[in-house]
Amino acid sequence: MNFSREVVDGISYQKALLASYALFPINPGKAVIDSYKAKCKVMMGNGFGRVYQFTKASPEVDVEILPLPKDTQPPDFLGAVGDFQVSAEMQRGELKTNEPFFLKIKFSGRGNAKLIELPSLELPPEFEVYDTKSESKFFKNGQSYKVFEVLMIPRAKGTYKIPEKTVSFFSPTQESYYGVKIPEQNIVISGEGADAPAVAGSSDESGTEEKQKVNVFEPVYSSVWSLSGWAPVRGLSVQLFYLLCVLSLIFKWAYDVLTFGRKQSLAKQLSKKFLLLDHSLKQSDWRKTGVLLINCMTFVLESFDSNFAKEGIEATIQKLPPKLKSLYGEKLSVLYKKSEVLAFAPEEIVGDLKTDERKLKKLVADSKKCLSDMIKHLERE
Repeated sequence: MNFSREVVDGISYQKALLASYALFPINPGKAVIDSYKAKCKVMMGNGFGRVYQFTKASPEVDVEILPLPKDTQPPDFLGAVGDFQVSAEMQRGELKTNEPFFLKIKFSGRGNAKLIELPSLELPPEFEVYDTKSESKFFKNGQSYKVFEVLMIPRAKGTYKIPEKTVSFFSPTQESYYGVKIPEQNIVISGEGADAPAVAGSSDESGTEEKQKVNVFEPVYSSVWSLSGWAPVRGLSVQLFYLLCVLSLIFKWAYDVLTFGRKQSLAKQLSKKFLLLDHSLKQSDWRKTGVLLINCMTFVLESFDSNFAKEGIEATIQKLPPKLKSLYGEKLSVLYKKSEVLAFAPEEIVGDLKTDERKLKKLVADSKKCLSDMIKHLERE
């Protein structure tokens, strides 16, 4: 802690910041921020006296949360509150037909940029969107950013334009809506590239489906262990060798029993969390359902990486075992972000997840299957 000197009522004190939080209200009305309590030990008499223990608490803070103005809300409002800027960056160099290139769009500023969703872009009909990824980060000073990377494939040569796009946010400092512009992009596609990348499950002209299965986890090496070199060894050496083999088998058996018990307890703990999740879903409490989904995902991800709370969903997915990352990484990222919106986003941008029971049930079912499969993978390791 960084201490500074402060005089209160003629007495000099050392002051330091204990904790700092960024809070984002999600519903209009009155709210109360709980008091912060700290148990402290104070020594009287210049360091040689008696030690006293106190519990100190800050007062509760009453907050009035104002609703966003509806009558002046523009149709291109993205739901985020804060002061943001936007920039766009396109892959440079010679662009060819049938070869993908990316467009990066970055929102940054003071506020919770994680809530921003990519608006629809007016792309030329000759462009196909192949994939869209996003990354976001929040900093302790209240600044945050969210970057979208749109991967596109041009199907014909020519000169094209992605027109300028205006999106709106609400500024709490100005107490009004404002617009920012995603810059126009001019694109020249020249030359013939390779054939279009094959999409899994696509069919050729004859109508037969062609898929090439590659097991990237199959080892590309082999090993041969021979006892022929032990032929001259006799007596105690051979006995010692067999003793070591038996001990290693016993050790492996004990390790498997202990680790299976631990991993089995993880599955049981997850099933208990699923019961709470199912109960919340039956009660139609969509906000609590989102919170419980986040809790379940946090529990599973922390089983793989204890630093998940600090590093976030995207960094943790990159650390997953290759097979898990390939099978569940992208899907888990999407499920986590949907659950975040359901749990913490203002009602204006939650959308039909809170009203469409079928979509909410599908989100819960997909999340449960994904998390259960990941825990089963842990049990098999």
